[in-house]
This record gives sequence, structure tokens and C-alpha cells, in this order.
Amino acid sequence: MNLTDKIREKKAQRFEYLQKLYELAGGGTENAVQLGLVGHKLGFSRQLSEEIEQYLMQEGLVVGWTFGNITITHLGLIELEEALTSPEKPTEHFPPAVNIIQVDQMVDSQIQQASPSATQVISAAHARGQVQEVVQTLVESVDQLALELSLAQEEKSDLVAHIKTLEAQMQASSPRTAIVKQCLGSIVTLIRGASVAMAGSLLAQQLVEKIEALLRML
Repeated sequence: MNLTDKIREKKAQRFEYLQKLYELAGGGTENAVQLGLVGHKLGFSRQLSEEIEQYLMQEGLVVGWTFGNITITHLGLIELEEALTSPEKPTEHFPPAVNIIQVDQMVDSQIQQASPSATQVISAAHARGQVQEVVQTLVESVDQLALELSLAQEEKSDLVAHIKTLEAQMQASSPRTAIVKQCLGSIVTLIRGASVAMAGSLLAQQLVEKIEALLRML
């Protein structure tokens, strides 16, 4: 790996870290996350996590608190949401997000870094309408869904973060298919993870059916 590739990898890892912190904190600046948890979730070594945390703190994108906690700052929140809603554009600290998007869970799909599919947008009116319908259902029923599935607070925070990202994408002029599919796939995985509770939740079953049908279409 040459120097340019190493720099790109570092920027991608910093972006992944900031995005995961955003998700674990519920998409806001109010909730702190235990130091080490973000890196653990991403499979990063302790040394790599500490290097990333130091960089993000120096740039004012995150802040460390006493008792070993860390949270995203307002500046970090703005830059991350800017990167997610306009993934074709670079931000102050990150290259275009279409080149560094991290797909943790995906359903019936595959994305290659910097491939044409990574920058594909949702342009068909019927597809966009169906995504908006699912997002609206998720927004209106997130509390009920979390209750019926007996989600832990961390799981509910992840769900809320995915929904907020979907909302931001659907408000953009050119919603990115890769980001929409990533969030929808992660939501299905989260719901299916509560398999016992899901069996007794008609809402969860209907959402999974709609989302999986939508993912096959996108």
C-alpha cells in the first residue's frame, strides 16, 4: 500500500468512527459513549481507536469527558450529516462519502468502493415514493416498534440514527441508493435480531416485508 492509499484508509477509518459514534449517541450531541466502545464495534485495535480519537478531538469533531466518555460535537454533527446528505461532495475533513461509506449490514446487495453503483441515486418517482412511505412509517412507529421488540436503549438509538439518516437522504435532491440501502438493511437486521419478539409483532413483520421488497427493487 503506497502513501496515498494509506492516507485514504486513515480518512475512511476516521469517517467510519465518527459515523458509528453518531449512531451510538442516537444522532445527537447530548449522549456520551464510553471510550473504546466505538472502536470495538468497528473491530479497530485499541491503538488505532486512540489515534482516531486524538485526531477527531484536535479537529473539534468530538470531545472527551471525564469518566472515559466521548461524544460528537455540534461541529462534528454538522460535518457528518453534510457528508451523508451530499455524499458526492467532500467536506473539510473527509473526501466524498461515496468513496468511504462503510456497509456493516446489507440485504441482497453488494457495493464496491468508488464503483458506479456507489454513486447511484434514487431517481424513479415510484421508488422514491415507496422509500418515503417506509421512512414515514418508521418515524411514526419507532417508539411502538422498540417497545414491541423489547429493544435495549443502544439498539433503539441505532434504530433512531438509521431513521434520521434515511430522513436526511429523502430530503436531499438526489438521495443516494447506497446509503438508503445500507440503512434499510441495517434496520431489517436489527428487527430480525429480536426474532422472538418479532414473531409477536405484526408491525415488525409488515415493516420487514416492505423493506425487503423495497431492497430488491432498489
